[in-house]
Amino acid sequence: MQWLVLTILLFCSDEAVFDLFPLLHTSDTTGKFVDMKGSGGLSQTPNNYKANFDPSKVNANDMYPIAYVIDNNPCTPPDTAFLNIYVSRRPRAGVGDSAQACEDDTVFDLYQILTQNFDRKGKWFLDLPIGYDQTVNTTVNSNRPAYFSGPDSNLFNVTKLVQAMNGSSTKLFQRPVTTPAYIRFKYVASDTTNFGPNPPLCPDSVTTGILEISKKFSQPAPKQLTPVEVCKSTPSFNL
Repeated sequence: MQWLVLTILLFCSDEAVFDLFPLLHTSDTTGKFVDMKGSGGLSQTPNNYKANFDPSKVNANDMYPIAYVIDNNPCTPPDTAFLNIYVSRRPRAGVGDSAQACEDDTVFDLYQILTQNFDRKGKWFLDLPIGYDQTVNTTVNSNRPAYFSGPDSNLFNVTKLVQAMNGSSTKLFQRPVTTPAYIRFKYVASDTTNFGPNPPLCPDSVTTGILEISKKFSQPAPKQLTPVEVCKSTPSFNL
């Protein structure tokens, strides 16, 4: 007795329940499916004709061996077929939020614009909204080391973006310059499971967040005060 598929079956953690019986090269329903690791993802009907595996009920990023055993004849050894099921956890990009930065920030942590649970080591992209020069997206995203740094490439050089925007057809700060520039970033978390030539088991998770960049204004120098002598009897006067 054999399985009709390869010995490894690949799932994403949020995929639908899957019936294993059609994968067997047998019509004998007297056997029994065995969850050899006790994952809790396997359930079967009383007559064993249907055996469902639910990827959402097991711990992801792990392998689960399943056996189908036919042992209904005391005169012959049991007939057993084995199958390994690997379940990969769906990536999490979190939920996009907003954060504030100054135009002279050379290191800004983009993780500040994400909330809730998210996976690190995803990939960041500048995603300027319509109204800005879209060629700046290409300039930044194709020259990543000049703009993104850090162990997860999550540290962004705001100053270099300001320079790139000021050299484009649309300035970063529109009038009035006291209004922050709202810059959008896209974050993509990907499944890193690697089974040779097979594509990732789970689709990418994508979210966007907003970085509010404010212009920095120089403070005027304080005026030099002129000493004034007054007497106790001097009436109040305007400074």
